[in-house]
Amino acid sequence: MKKSLFGSLNGYDPEEMIDIPTAEGDVFDHIPKDKFLVGYVGSIGIANALEYLGSICAINKDA
Repeated sequence: MKKSLFGSLNGYDPEEMIDIPTAEGDVFDHIPKDKFLVGYVGSIGIANALEYLGSICAINKDA
């Protein structure tokens, strides 16, 4: 089975976005109602200090 890899470095090529599958139904139907979700949109690097986000998630995992 051939696996594909999609990456977007410093922008995107609209031609690569043509055949991206979409979710069926309302997007909110795919989000769990019984969980607390945290989303992060940004860079992943030393300056972003994401280790704190990971630590807080670990501490609150069973809360």
